[in-house]
Amino acid sequence: MQISYQIRCLLAAASIATHTVHAQWADFDEPNYDGITQYSEWEHFITTNNATPDVANGTNGSLSETTGAGFPSSTLNIYSYSLDTKFSIYGSSTNDLGQLNLQFVIWGSKDFLNLEPLLQVTGSETGIAADSSNHASDGTIYIEGQGDIEITVFSFFWDLSEYIVTDYQIDFGLAVHTSLDKVRIDTSTATLVTEPEPIVPIEVTTSIVDDDIALNFPSYSGNYYQIKWTNDLTSAGTVNNWNDLGTVIAGNGAVQQIIDPDSSEDAQRFYSIIITN
Repeated sequence: MQISYQIRCLLAAASIATHTVHAQWADFDEPNYDGITQYSEWEHFITTNNATPDVANGTNGSLSETTGAGFPSSTLNIYSYSLDTKFSIYGSSTNDLGQLNLQFVIWGSKDFLNLEPLLQVTGSETGIAADSSNHASDGTIYIEGQGDIEITVFSFFWDLSEYIVTDYQIDFGLAVHTSLDKVRIDTSTATLVTEPEPIVPIEVTTSIVDDDIALNFPSYSGNYYQIKWTNDLTSAGTVNNWNDLGTVIAGNGAVQQIIDPDSSEDAQRFYSIIITN
């Protein structure tokens, strides 16, 4: 009896797109989003209530300090010497958003962010934490009476593919004696594309169990396997048209043994193990 094995997988081709850089402040990162993008950046604060961006593309939005303790400083930041501050950023889009990136700069260390940003959208009962974030020091600035103050840049990313998002609100908070210096928001209608897990080649061995062919192969948790068979490669067509041997098998990290109880009925059979997920 002749036995053959096949593994099939699909590879997605990546498209290449050009992007426009909007940033005024060079230390903000360009997220290089695809799709329809919108952008807003606040650099100079002269009000703490419904402050509009200094530059915007496709949206305006607004930013407010909501405790009433913050005020515009002489350096055009928002500062408070009496209480912690809380901020809300409001934005909207005419299209369903797939991704959002919030970046902001404070005069203070990373520990001065005492309420990490939460995204409020329709359909979420509680705020949505960012899917990923990072922060970095950007040197120091000298303030008379305070000395050298560390500058910290924060960045937060949301994958919105599970939500329908047009209007949104982002809330975050800073410790007392911290200045909010600059803010940037980027949005895109494109959903996040994740890299597929690499397909691990399946090493198949065979054995005879009670005169029937047994296929033995390692399985991996999260993968699902379907064994196909045919006795004639010429007329069988594509592997999806072959006969199923049993039902779909859920991988569990162990070696699977599948016996073909009818293998002795043909002079030869060809087998294919397909990863279905």
